[in-house]
Amino acid sequence: MTRMWHIAFFFIPITAIAFIFRDYFGNRFPAHFDTLLQFYPYFVYLTQGGYAMAQEIFSGFPLLVSTNSVLSPFTYPMVFLFGVFNAYKFLILLHVVLAYVFTYLYARKIKQSYLTSLFVATIFTFSGQLMLWADTVPNASYYFLLPAVLYFVELAAATETRLRRYGFLLLAGVFLGVGWLSGHSQYILYIHALFALYVLFVFGVRKAFLLPLIVSATVGISRIYATLDFQPLTDRVDGVTYANLFIHAYWPHDLIHYLMPFFTIPVASPNSFNLYLGILPLLFVVASFFLLRKSPNKRFVFYAAVFVFCLISSFKYSPLAYLIHELPLFDAVRGVSRIMFIGDFAAALMAGFFLQYLLDKKDDAARLLEACTRVLGYTTGAIVVLFASMTAFYVLFANDASRFFYNFFALLVEPTLTSEQSIHFLENIRQNVHMILRQLTLLDYQTDIFLLALISAFLLLRYYDRLSSHHFATLALILITANFAAVYATYFQTVDSQSITAVPSTIQYIKDREVESKYPFRVYTMPNRSYTGLCVLTYEDNHVLDNATAEPDINFLYGLDTPTGYDGFVPVTVKNDIALLSNLPIGPELKDALRRMNVKYVFSYISIKDADLTPVFSSPIGRCNIPIYIYELQGYWPRYYLGDIKHALIPTFSDSTIELNVDAGTSSKTLFMENAYLPRWKATIDGIATPIQVANGIYMSIVVPSGKHHVIFKYH
Repeated sequence: MTRMWHIAFFFIPITAIAFIFRDYFGNRFPAHFDTLLQFYPYFVYLTQGGYAMAQEIFSGFPLLVSTNSVLSPFTYPMVFLFGVFNAYKFLILLHVVLAYVFTYLYARKIKQSYLTSLFVATIFTFSGQLMLWADTVPNASYYFLLPAVLYFVELAAATETRLRRYGFLLLAGVFLGVGWLSGHSQYILYIHALFALYVLFVFGVRKAFLLPLIVSATVGISRIYATLDFQPLTDRVDGVTYANLFIHAYWPHDLIHYLMPFFTIPVASPNSFNLYLGILPLLFVVASFFLLRKSPNKRFVFYAAVFVFCLISSFKYSPLAYLIHELPLFDAVRGVSRIMFIGDFAAALMAGFFLQYLLDKKDDAARLLEACTRVLGYTTGAIVVLFASMTAFYVLFANDASRFFYNFFALLVEPTLTSEQSIHFLENIRQNVHMILRQLTLLDYQTDIFLLALISAFLLLRYYDRLSSHHFATLALILITANFAAVYATYFQTVDSQSITAVPSTIQYIKDREVESKYPFRVYTMPNRSYTGLCVLTYEDNHVLDNATAEPDINFLYGLDTPTGYDGFVPVTVKNDIALLSNLPIGPELKDALRRMNVKYVFSYISIKDADLTPVFSSPIGRCNIPIYIYELQGYWPRYYLGDIKHALIPTFSDSTIELNVDAGTSSKTLFMENAYLPRWKATIDGIATPIQVANGIYMSIVVPSGKHHVIFKYH
C-alpha cells in the first residue's frame, strides 16, 4: 500500500470525528450537564486568575481537590491561542484525536497490521464509554493516556539500550502523572491499575517498570495529596456507600445497548449507551473467544480476561464489584460501570486480534466463518422479520396495546386515583408504550442504523473468501466508521454561545446595584422552578434560566457568590447544612438559615409575598419569557464581622488568603468568618498563630484581643 493510501485511510476516522463534533467549529458549545454546570465555569474562573480557594461556592471551597482540566499542560497554551470559549472545545477535539492516534500506535507496536491498527483505534475512540463523556474536558483528557502509557512501555521493553529504556519509562510516568493533574481521578486510578497488571502479566516482575509509577506519584503529588487530605472531611471518609458504588450499574436488560445504544425502557432504570462498540466489532469480540485456545498471544489472553472482568464488575450487585470496593483507594470511587472505559479498550483490542487472525489465517478463518455466517444469516433474517412485524403491529395496534396495559395497571391503582389522575395515568402509559414499541420498528432512525450495520456486517463476512485481505480490512474500517458516524450524528447537544457569554438582565441588575459595595454577599435560588405554559422548554432554554439565576457553579462566570454548589467532593458538614435549605419552605427557619449564610439576594420563579423579602427586580427570561423575581433579604448577616453583625468588616482577598484590619476596642472580641471551617485554615493575629473555632455550625471564628490588629486567614 502506498504512503498516500496510508494517509487517506488514517484520516477516514478523523473525518468522522469532525462530522460528529461539527457544531464545535461554529458558535455553539457542548451542552453536557457537567460541562455547563461545573467544568466550564471552573475553567473560566481559574484561567482568568481566580483563586484556588474559591469564595464563590460552598462558603469557601478548595478547587484544587475538585477541578482538574485547568491543570492539563495543554490548557494555558490553548487559552492563550484561542481564548477560553474556543480553547475548551479545542481541548475536547484534541484529546479525542490523541486517543485515536495513540491507540493506533500501540496496536502497531504489538504487531497489528496498518489497517487492523486503524480498526482498533476507531473502535476505542468511538466506544460508548468514551463518547458518553467526550464533551467534558476532565474526562476527554484521560482518553489518550491508557494507550499512550502502554505504547511507551512496549517501546521500553523492545529497546536494547538502558538509556532509551529508562527514557520511555520516564515518559510513561510523566503521562500518568499528568493524568492526576488533568483527568478524572477515578479513571486515572483504573489506568494505573491496568498498567501494573499489564506489565506483570506480559513482562513479569521487573524493577525498572516501577519507575513510571514513581514518576507518576511525583508529578501528580499536589493533586493526589490534596484529594487524600480532603477526603476525610467528605462523606467518602469510610468509602462510598453501596448505593453510590452501584449508581448507573448495569441490569441484564442493559446488554441491549450493545446492539441499540439509545434503546430506553422508562420503567426499568434505563442506562446510558456506554456499552456500545459498533455491530461488526461486537461480532468480532464474540468470535474472538473461539480463538483463545489457539492463540499463544499473552496480550490477547490478557485483554480477554480484562474485558470479562470489567463487564461482570459493572453489573448491579456483582461480587467482583464488592471485591473492588474493598481495595484501598478503590473504596472511595463510585459508579462501578465506569470501569467499562477499560473494558471498551480491551474489547477494541480483542476485535483487532480477531481481524488480524482473519487477515493472516485465511484458510483456517474461512472454515470458522462458514459456520458462523450461516448462524448469523439466519439470525439477521429473523431480526429483520421481527422488526418488520413490530412495525406493522405498532401501526395497527399501538393504541390497543396502551389500553391493555392501562387496564392491567388500573386494577392495581384505580381505587386510589381521581378521574383527573386516571387521565394523566393513561397518558403516561400511552406515551411509554408508544415510545418502547416505536424503538422496535423500522420507523425509528436508530433501529434502521442497527439493521443496516448488521446486514452490512453479515454481507462482509459472507463474502470474506472472495475478498483480498487488504480489501476486507478496508471495507471493515469503512463499515465501522460509517456505523459510528450514523449513531452519533445527532447525539452531542450544543447551546448557542450567546447563552453562555451574554450577561442576563437579572445578573446585570445585581452587579450594577452593588458596583460600589465593598462588603461581600451571596445569592441563592429558590428550588421552585416549574413551568406549565404552552412553550416547551428545551435543554438550551433551561440553561438560559440557570444563567439568569446564577445557579451553582455558573455563578463563577459572573463573580457572584453562593452558599451552595455543584460538586461531589464537598465537606460533609457543609453538604448536610446545605441539604436543609432545599427542604425548607419559605418561612422563618429558611430565612434565618439564609441570613447566617450571608445571602442578600434571593432568586425565585414565582412571586413571593413576605415582609422580609423585598422585591427589587423582575424580568421575563428566555424564549418562553419565564418571569424571574429578585428579592433582597432583610437583615442578612455580613460575611465577616467583629463581636456582632452590626460591626461588619471589609476583607482583602488573595490566593487562599483573607486579610482583615480590625479594632477590638478596649476588650477582646470574637471575629466571625462566614467561610466553611476546614482543618487546613490557619489564622494569625499580627503574625502570631491563633486557634480557629467552629461557629454557627459550619463557619469559623477567632478571639481577637483588645486594640487594633491585622488578621490573616490562610488555607494551606
